[in-house]
Amino acid sequence: MRLLAGVGDLTADGRPDVLAVDKDGKLWLYEGDGDGLGDRHQVSTGWGIVQTMTGVGDLTGDGLPDLMAVWNDGTAHLYPGKDRGLGARNAVNLGWSPS
Repeated sequence: MRLLAGVGDLTADGRPDVLAVDKDGKLWLYEGDGDGLGDRHQVSTGWGIVQTMTGVGDLTGDGLPDLMAVWNDGTAHLYPGKDRGLGARNAVNLGWSPS
């Protein structure tokens, strides 16, 4: 399991949550429970080729934490926070290229 991001409160329960990817490329949300991490929930698949991911705060101005992911090919996507989780990705041109 690769820890990718502590992205803030994705579950709208007032506690920070964590995202991680397993060896099969499944994206998991670990819910903060006030004492650490509680239950995990599979969010998505196909994340095995993500290079880096970070919780970057509220980039969209809606008061919810957003997620930025950069893939191995250098493309970047913003995943906007929703009431409980993440919305559809939006391509972002950062001018980066894979190394």
